[in-house]
Order: sequence, then C-alpha cells, then structure tokens
Amino acid sequence: MLDGFKRLRAARSLKWSCLWVQVMRLGAVQAKLHLCQSNRAGGLTEIEEAWVVRSLYREDGLTQPEIGRLMARNKSWVNRRLLLAEALGDELQVDLRIGLISATTARERCRLPRDNQQEVATTVKQRGLTTRQTQTLVEAWLAAPTESARESLLTTVRGTQEGKEAKRPRTSGEWMLYDAEELRRRCGRLHGRLVAQPPTRGDGDVITGLRTLRPALCGLLEALSQTLPKGQVA
Repeated sequence: MLDGFKRLRAARSLKWSCLWVQVMRLGAVQAKLHLCQSNRAGGLTEIEEAWVVRSLYREDGLTQPEIGRLMARNKSWVNRRLLLAEALGDELQVDLRIGLISATTARERCRLPRDNQQEVATTVKQRGLTTRQTQTLVEAWLAAPTESARESLLTTVRGTQEGKEAKRPRTSGEWMLYDAEELRRRCGRLHGRLVAQPPTRGDGDVITGLRTLRPALCGLLEALSQTLPKGQVA
C-alpha cells in the first residue's frame, strides 16, 4: 500500500465494507517514487522524504544524481535529505517529523556527533536560539579544543531569551506571526500523535476534546478566506 493509510484506518473504524483503490504494477523503485509524487503537495515531512531517499540510495543502489533526476530535484537536495536520514539522531528525527524543529536547524545539528546532538538541542531550546545563532553555536562547539571547553560553551551561551532590556511590545502583525507559528508547531505535534496512536472508542474525553477543534479551525479558515488576498488560502 503506497498511500491512503489514514483513509483506510478511518474506513475500518467506520466499519465500511469496501473502498475504491487504484491497483498499480510497480517495482520497488517506482513505488517509492510514486509515493513521493502523490504527496508532493505537502503530505510528507522532510524526514519522511529523507527516509525514501535513503532507501533508494542504500537499498536500491541508485546514485545521488540518479535519485535527483527521478525525483526532479538537484543533487544538493538529495544530499541534504540523505544527511537528515543518516546523520540526525533518532530523537531529533522525531522532533523534525512532528514539526518541533525546522529542517534547516536539523541540518546544522547533523554536523555534530550523534551522541552530542541532543545536548546541544536542549541548549538551543532552553536559550531560544535562532537558526543563525544555532549555526554559530555548532561552529563554536566543533572548534572547541577540549570537552571542558565545549561544556563551558553550552553553559555560557546567551540566546534570544536572555540579556534583553526594555523589550518593546509586539505589534499586531508580530503577534499574528507568533500565533501562526505556535499553531503550526502544535498542529504538527498533534498530527504526529494522532497518526502514531489514534484514539479508540474508550478514549471518550480525548475524542470530545478533539471534536472541539472543528468549529475553531472552521472559524479560522473562514477568517483567513475573508482577510487574505484571493488565491492565498489553501
């Protein structure tokens, strides 16, 4: 099965007896490519794309240029996705999949040894570092001559959440950007949890709480359609 897992799960929960499907005779490589193509509008996260690229590269023996050509991407894109799949620690891969960190930030952490990635990630989160600050921290960590120097670096680094005085109030537009980013992160995390472990009939409180999202999301979509320029609401 290449696509439609959510629909299949929903159909089973509704006890439907049948579903329309499209049967395709494909080899392993063609099946993986079709999976990516059918989700090109945003169905796959960066790390999920990375897993497909790694499978094509390691299991099917394709070269990076071949993968790029078949996926209509350049070699640099293929290399970046392969780096995420093979150099990023398991915990950070989960964070990337559910939207807690960006692909750009994740690639910076790929430069570190796996055993140290989570330690640096914790500092980045606690200090509220930006992508540029994260890059600077990673470069300084790699350049540190000793382990004690690295530990000192992590305890003394200052981020966006420290050392600010008389911070000006946010504008209305800045609050909208903040709320939009926070909503995107929480939606990504909720989506990941729903996919990993959907609620069952016994989770009455959970199902009731999730149902309250529908009117809130519908109201937000209606407001977006009324305020954003035409053609910019997905």
